[in-house]
Amino acid sequence: MSKIIKLKVRTSTGTCRNCGAKRKVCYLSNYSYGERLVMTSDTRYYGYVNLIKDEVFDEVESIMKDILLKSNISISAKQNADYLNSIFGIACDNIENTRIDASNNTKYCLECSSNDIDFETSGGEVIEEVAFPVISHTIWCKLDENEKRRLIANELYNKGCIKK
Repeated sequence: MSKIIKLKVRTSTGTCRNCGAKRKVCYLSNYSYGERLVMTSDTRYYGYVNLIKDEVFDEVESIMKDILLKSNISISAKQNADYLNSIFGIACDNIENTRIDASNNTKYCLECSSNDIDFETSGGEVIEEVAFPVISHTIWCKLDENEKRRLIANELYNKGCIKK
């Protein structure tokens, strides 16, 4: 992840009601169509991706849909989005040696894992410029089609989306 992008984002800092630790979260503008902040699986780091321009995102979705179709599994648009968010990280290069998980919820405490964080009384949102690594797919792009299909099928299986 060598490329960095600086973005003006909304930030909010919450306080864990369980242990008192602070948690800062970042949000893109509501008008950032197709752009997302994704997180590492441990939710410590953010990455930026423009899903409209990201060809790998479309490739992962296409392969996923084909696997589901060949498994005679029909899913709703919401399930499609949920499945895709849960597996997209396998096609992304790591950030700080940690895998991307596009389905992560940022609103839990990094110290005690409680999801009881008070964002409402902690000062509200602030607009600030933050630097984010741009999501890349160097390792994924070196894989052949069969390996990509195998990885996606394994992810769908591990997430309980399909049976072998």
